[in-house]
Amino acid sequence: MTRRVKFEKLIKINHELVFREISNFENYVNYVPGCSNAELVERTDNYEVGKLEFNLLFKNYTITSKNYISDNKIKIEQIDGPFISFEGEWRVIKKDKSVTKIIFTANFELPSLLNKLLSDNSIDIFFENSLEGFVNKLSD
Repeated sequence: MTRRVKFEKLIKINHELVFREISNFENYVNYVPGCSNAELVERTDNYEVGKLEFNLLFKNYTITSKNYISDNKIKIEQIDGPFISFEGEWRVIKKDKSVTKIIFTANFELPSLLNKLLSDNSIDIFFENSLEGFVNKLSD
């Protein structure tokens, strides 16, 4: 069963600063709940490969993703990890000089056991907390 999430937030911070923070893969350890390590594995002109390590539900997980970065968007594709499939996207939209709209979307499929353990509400809370982590850091 494919699940979908979408979160949007308007913040009073310059869009370039927002995008720079979100595109810094190694900082995810500071924002994403349960993330114990974030490592940039490879960088090319077209994409980056990153690895995130998590400790969730008393188990360790590693997610390796290929991230395509453009002017205001990061497209995320899982290469290896606990998801059957995962595709996500960050979009950072300039509304005016100091107002930015952040949009995060993801489509993913979990293995049967995780799918049964994780309610839609718990998944929404996880992604919402990740987005709030970025926003709070930028607001400091």
